[in-house]
Amino acid sequence: VNLIAIKRAFGRSDLYRGKLIAAFSMAFSILLTALFASYIGYISYQLPAPTETTQGLSIAPEFVLSDQNGQEVGLSDFRGKKLIITFYRGHW
Repeated sequence: VNLIAIKRAFGRSDLYRGKLIAAFSMAFSILLTALFASYIGYISYQLPAPTETTQGLSIAPEFVLSDQNGQEVGLSDFRGKKLIITFYRGHW
């Protein structure tokens, strides 16, 4: 059935050109997405297993910084809570 449809599309290209391009574009994008997902899955299995050093079990040293309101905030203020610390190296 698909071969007949493709033959018909190529035989009367002025009527089916847009549909043909859309169908090939859709098939190509689905194939590309499947290849990318397969590659990511393959690479993720190649990663080493997590160890204690990669899980961040060490305690950060105490420090105090000013927040956006000018008040000093220390690391000990967040003791017992989950905290992610991000340092930006800015050029502004």
